[in-house]
Amino acid sequence: LRLGQHKRAIRYYQRSLEMFKRIHETDPHPDIAHSLNNLALAHKALDQHKEAIACSEEALMIYQELFHNAPHTSIADGLYNLALAYHNSGRSAEAIVYYERAIATNREIYGDEPLPPHVADIFDHLGTAYS
Repeated sequence: LRLGQHKRAIRYYQRSLEMFKRIHETDPHPDIAHSLNNLALAHKALDQHKEAIACSEEALMIYQELFHNAPHTSIADGLYNLALAYHNSGRSAEAIVYYERAIATNREIYGDEPLPPHVADIFDHLGTAYS
């Protein structure tokens, strides 16, 4: 059961993020990226697109640093989350770039076929961005 109290959720996500940043100091860590992704979703729910994009970008940078830009599911998910943030803000051209990068990363991870079912969602959103 979700309460839809996104402003309250943002306060808790921000507190979590601050704590994880203090705990992990300057080291990139999945906990920090996870908090940023949650913040991005809450900002998206409130149509705070600039904030959602910023959080998604920072999370993606952490994943890229953690996995040295090697193909990884967290990077693919981060690319997809950033694409969604751009798409929801009406910036389809930027969204398309990140949808395509997410698909390419998934192909590097899984090969061409069969791709996992969640990749179908990326193709679906890519089609919507082009329409």
